[in-house]
Amino acid sequence: MCEEVDQNLLKLLQKSENIWLGGSQSAGYGHTRITDIQTHENWNEVDSPENRTAHENFTITLLSDLILRDAWGQYAVIPPSPQQLSSPITNILESALKRILESDDDMQLKPKESFTSNTLIGGFNRKWGLPLPQVPAFTAGSVFVFENIGITAEQIEQLEAEGLGERRIDGFGRIAVNLAVDLRKDNYFDFALPVTDKPKLSSQPQLNNQLSCDIATRMVERLLQEKLEQTLKKELSYLSIEGTIYNSQLSRLQLIARQALPTGNCDLVLTLLNNLPPNARGQFERAKINNESFKQKLHAWLTNPESWTNNKQDLITKISNIQSTINDELDKEYTLRLIIGVAKKAMKERK
Repeated sequence: MCEEVDQNLLKLLQKSENIWLGGSQSAGYGHTRITDIQTHENWNEVDSPENRTAHENFTITLLSDLILRDAWGQYAVIPPSPQQLSSPITNILESALKRILESDDDMQLKPKESFTSNTLIGGFNRKWGLPLPQVPAFTAGSVFVFENIGITAEQIEQLEAEGLGERRIDGFGRIAVNLAVDLRKDNYFDFALPVTDKPKLSSQPQLNNQLSCDIATRMVERLLQEKLEQTLKKELSYLSIEGTIYNSQLSRLQLIARQALPTGNCDLVLTLLNNLPPNARGQFERAKINNESFKQKLHAWLTNPESWTNNKQDLITKISNIQSTINDELDKEYTLRLIIGVAKKAMKERK
């Protein structure tokens, strides 16, 4: 019967090289050409079953993903083990072998070891128009090893033709029995690949035109600003004003610092501190920030703006040969912002 089907199929394939597959064929989609048609006797996806009867172990190799259920009807990916003789794969194999071997005796496979992986299998039901629920399955290439049993070439062929598990009509559950590769056979050969030194690749991108350089310049500037923002927040978390200083003085300090911010003119704030009335000067001097006079601390920041940023190396940003580092303008800007932040934090804590 199979030979008759093969001959009819061969005649159809030889009738025309051109066939069309799938939809929209009239528009030219799915054009396929079949050439060099040959027939093969006793074709098998793997080695011939006659060569796989005598084997040290009884092994099952998955040629496609395998979907199984356990004794309670739940999808399971439980590999067999010598400590646990009962498993979904063992049970389904024992049932198939008992039917194929036509044996009334209780068939009991003894697992030795397994080499498995698992995945999730989905699908689509065209009648429902809905996707199928995803279920766990053993992946193709998984191998289950059992103690050896007596099996003939015809029984191996029948077991492989039937397959295992669910959705076999969709291509799942294809197996090979006693599949092994013997590298000592004549049809395998040794070969060597020349080992070449790997090219040294730079971790930095190469900037080949002016547009790339402009983009990289903007990127390093924004990265530097981000680092300065983080440094400013970290410094503010450590600073706290202790002692009595009125909110009116802190508000005045914020106002002058904000006026100086667009130009980075720290002298405006220094002028305010040097011309305070006696009462206000006393409040700035008596208030402490980290056990130091608030006025003295402000003078130190304003006369030496880079003093509060300790490690300048951490503030360097670089992309390829484009580099950005903190400069005098940024030092002054973020020093004024630090003063504004300290005053604002003190006023908020008093509320």
